[in-house]
Amino acid sequence: MDAMKYQCVRFIFLLCNITFCKTYNCTRHQKQECQEDCIWSEQNRKCMDCPIGNYGQNCSRTCRYPNYGMGCQQDCSHCKEEACNPMLGCPAPGEKESKGDQPDTIKLDPIVIGIVTSSGFFLVLISFVIVTILNRKRFVRKLRKRVHYIESVIEDLHENGTLPRNPLYTPNNDATYINQNQ
Repeated sequence: MDAMKYQCVRFIFLLCNITFCKTYNCTRHQKQECQEDCIWSEQNRKCMDCPIGNYGQNCSRTCRYPNYGMGCQQDCSHCKEEACNPMLGCPAPGEKESKGDQPDTIKLDPIVIGIVTSSGFFLVLISFVIVTILNRKRFVRKLRKRVHYIESVIEDLHENGTLPRNPLYTPNNDATYINQNQ
């Protein structure tokens, strides 16, 4: 069991290193010491990761076929070399090759996603409340009709003499019964 725990901790440590090391290596060095796969950014005044589709010293090389993407770690061997874009990879079936350097994808802002998601949740919640209120009103309306019908049947039975009247309780106009002993 201890060996299993050790392997899990080792895997998590390795995964964290793979995920965060590249960016960490770029940001900890000054301009004269930018490591491979990093480039100096005058705007940010620090070393940054290479743009998507580039690698090497000062990011001077583009990804070679069949690789593309961030750190040239993705594979586009399922399309021809001419069709493989170093940034985007192979075009989707039926799609023209991208001529520009910028991807044709839309980046969604997490705030926009949150607003849309919460709006949808509140719309569902409000519609649930409205449907519940309307169903309750309909139920109360039907219940009142039933009570009125039962009262009319009891009154008919009293008038016919089939059902004797109880002197302690008399029907009220609101379909409730009042105890007269009080």
